[in-house]
Amino acid sequence: MKSFILLLFIYFHSSYSFCSCIHSKEILHSLAAQNMLMYEYSNSFKLNKDQTLENFIYNNNDEKMNKYSKNAINFLSQVSPLGTVELFEDNKETDLQVGITKSDINKRISIIFRGSQSNIDWKYNLMTKKIFLDNKIGVHSGFYYHLHNGDSYDKINDCIIQLINNYPEYDIFITGHSLGGALCTLYGYELSKKVNKTINVVSFASPRLGNTSFKNDIENISNLNILRITNKKDIVTAFPMVNYKHVGITLHLTKNGYEIYDEKNDYCWYKYSLINCNNIKDHDMQNYYKKIINNII
Repeated sequence: MKSFILLLFIYFHSSYSFCSCIHSKEILHSLAAQNMLMYEYSNSFKLNKDQTLENFIYNNNDEKMNKYSKNAINFLSQVSPLGTVELFEDNKETDLQVGITKSDINKRISIIFRGSQSNIDWKYNLMTKKIFLDNKIGVHSGFYYHLHNGDSYDKINDCIIQLINNYPEYDIFITGHSLGGALCTLYGYELSKKVNKTINVVSFASPRLGNTSFKNDIENISNLNILRITNKKDIVTAFPMVNYKHVGITLHLTKNGYEIYDEKNDYCWYKYSLINCNNIKDHDMQNYYKKIINNII
């Protein structure tokens, strides 16, 4: 029944940007799984160079993982047994962690930005003054510098450009949770202007990233699709509050289902304010993962 309602919604709200932002449950499940595993990667487990998920599962135990991480990596090994980690960038100076994975079965390349996990991350989170990319387009300076400081940005670019050239038929997905949600959106914005290819951004629990001019610019890039996933009363989605805007199509996870918001079905002004979003538990990536599994049919 829920799937039928979603199909009706898509039919009566047909537009290129809307339809192209709604992805299958398998894609959303896979991206949620990779986001959750990013918090444990290199600590609880790590794939060797060119090692597939199937080989890793066969040769390793998962005693260090919690049950949701075990579920996530087992799911990924089923839908993408030959999946590989093409790059894991771990910048000790900026604490930027980014993974790039490739699934030949699904013809998909994914870029995953880890969320906040250290005091260094919070230093960037609290830098709420905007940096202007031109006279009008302003973005959160902390998120911008977190992405661009050091040599990680060039390493990520070099890897993804090479993969796009080697696998031109593969879909590109950029994703992240929390701080990673803001970083993946900003990186998707910049990458879409460099390549002649559709870029799909799927953020989880992202804070606001830029001003109205940024929102207008990013939502009018023809080869960029943005899906922003939020959960119930997640407090992080209420920040920053003043002169910042959320971007993209919104998939809002509720207690037992979901709601979809776009330019034809917008949310009320207080939906992502502290009046309504004031729960830190709803921000946990594990809760997003469980909701994706249970609520999306």
